Amino acid sequence: MSKANKRILLVLDVNGFLLERTRKKLPNLPCVKVRSTYVYNRPGMMEFVKWCTELFVLGVWSTAKRENVVELVKHIFGTSYHQDVAFILDGSSCTPTGLRHPENKYKELVTKDLETVWRMPNMSSFARNRTLLIDDSPYKVPYGMWASKKNT
Repeated sequence: MSKANKRILLVLDVNGFLLERTRKKLPNLPCVKVRSTYVYNRPGMMEFVKWCTELFVLGVWSTAKRENVVELVKHIFGTSYHQDVAFILDGSSCTPTGLRHPENKYKELVTKDLETVWRMPNMSSFARNRTLLIDDSPYKVPYGMWASKKNT
């Protein structure tokens, strides 16, 4: 059994889970500016990420644009993020639903289908029961493992 098969693949969302992005600067809170937004780390985020890198194979999947996601990953993991992050997926890897986003009527609702991850050549060795996706938006991951027919 390969090392990848023995470890759990943990796919993390960025905005809303690891950190918060806003267009306006919030008073009295430490932040950094990443592209056109202010970024605020969630309390304990750095410690959580360090713990995750020691225990899991990590991937990052955000619905944001690629250039924004990469900059946020650099902020979280540092410029040597390739050592800790197996892959980065952005909004272009999401599945369109044809529905409006519940929090922004001008955006289309997209979902994160883990089949996209498992089809990646370097991730195909992960079993479906050894993959966990954490996202603060439940509507972006409407079908959990309990609903999957491929639960092997």
